Amino acid sequence: MRQVPNYGDDQNKGFCVHCGGADESRDHVPSKVFLDEPFPENLPVSPSCLKCNNSLWPAPIITAS
Repeated sequence: MRQVPNYGDDQNKGFCVHCGGADESRDHVPSKVFLDEPFPENLPVSPSCLKCNNSLWPAPIITAS
């Protein structure tokens, strides 16, 4: 997949893109529920807190169904 560089300044880095919390993990963009295995090796990721990354967001699952 094509990688898009982060052109944001340092004020826009280091926080969860979903809730603004601590940057503790990486969330795949697009979500893996939209992709078939085997997954591409270079899936884009965005910073995420553990709670948001491990939460089951219903929108992607309903859309992918």
